[in-house]
Amino acid sequence: MIVKPIITFVLCCILLFAILHQNVNAMMRIGLSIIVGAGIVLSWFPDLANVVANLVGVGRGTDLMLYVWILISMMVTLMIYTKFVNLNHAMTTLVRKIALDNPEPPKAQEHE
Repeated sequence: MIVKPIITFVLCCILLFAILHQNVNAMMRIGLSIIVGAGIVLSWFPDLANVVANLVGVGRGTDLMLYVWILISMMVTLMIYTKFVNLNHAMTTLVRKIALDNPEPPKAQEHE
């Protein structure tokens, strides 16, 4: 099957990017390593997904992977939202500091 090597290659590229990217912290690297490892194992041994799914009370391995994917997506969305709020707060603080350090009267707008 050609899809197994393709999935393995793509997952390894994602992991390599995360390892080489300096803004990714150690916990994210470890978590991504576990996810990539599980993805590679499950792509080569798809029946194992059914075994794990049955152990946790889910009917099919595909359903279990979908549930896990939804949970991971929700976590990532929450992390992005939190980062966005923090960046917004930092930008507001910076703009206020610049405005207080360099007070200039507003320039009159010209009407045409």
